[in-house]
Amino acid sequence: MTTNSTEVEEDLREKVEDRPPSTPLLQDVMCDSCMDAPSRALKSCLTCLVSYCEAHLRPHLEKAKFQNHRLVDPLHDIERQTCEVHQLPFKSFCFLDECSICGDCEGQEHEGHEMLSLEEARVHFETELLQKHQRISQHVSDVERIIGKLQSNSDLIKSSAQEVCVV
Repeated sequence: MTTNSTEVEEDLREKVEDRPPSTPLLQDVMCDSCMDAPSRALKSCLTCLVSYCEAHLRPHLEKAKFQNHRLVDPLHDIERQTCEVHQLPFKSFCFLDECSICGDCEGQEHEGHEMLSLEEARVHFETELLQKHQRISQHVSDVERIIGKLQSNSDLIKSSAQEVCVV
């Protein structure tokens, strides 16, 4: 899947206009091609495994040889988004081995394993985490209710003990 160059150019204009040129923030992804003064990256290329600022992104938008490159919003640690063995972008998640895999891995060492697309895996794990969070929240509520009852019982016992001492 490639990004339409007009969409990318519109994205660039919006991002450049929305943000004043200031000192880069810690969370900003920086251009890997800027040598002297680093600039904020506007896109990362999953084919090149490099992040680019507006100036260095131009060849990807204008040259035919880059048309099949996959441009995405800037990524930190872009190398972690690709397979170490095949240097290809991750495509799927293997449930048996609990790892992200590229298309080549899918047809080789993970052949026949249960797999989901990365998006489906993300949704699966987010749903699972949400369910676990709800169970834990319910458990915390139950424990707080029990603690309240114990505190109430403790207060009743103290009150009864004081009445017995008075009599």
